[in-house]
Amino acid sequence: GRSCSSRSSVVVPRRAVVVDVDDYFLDLEKRWQGFKAMLSSADPGTILFRHVPSPLSHFDGAKKSEADAFFDVLKALAEKNARRVKKEIRKLTLRWHPDKFTKRYKAALHPTDRKLIEKSAHSFLISLREFKASLN
Repeated sequence: GRSCSSRSSVVVPRRAVVVDVDDYFLDLEKRWQGFKAMLSSADPGTILFRHVPSPLSHFDGAKKSEADAFFDVLKALAEKNARRVKKEIRKLTLRWHPDKFTKRYKAALHPTDRKLIEKSAHSFLISLREFKASLN
């Protein structure tokens, strides 16, 4: 493992918590890889909305909306390490781009949840772009 001195953590002011950035993004990545593994073995049309690992679901039970919590972490991180945030935003933008997401995963999505999943991916991408624009 890495020593504590090489780890990066940020204080998320409006949430009054300290978030270990490496653990945070590692958790997001693990959930995404689990989703991809599920997709590789899923029958067509079986993936439901609840299976999709949106970054916005990272803060379960949060008092604030999940979107606000997610962007609070990114904002706190951006104040400390803007380059890391831009790298993460680029990765998330490519991952959640509605056209790419739909092209890659449409066949696996359950027909009753497909529109909701696609709408959520689109909404998340818009929020991500707005956040990125606010950094400049």
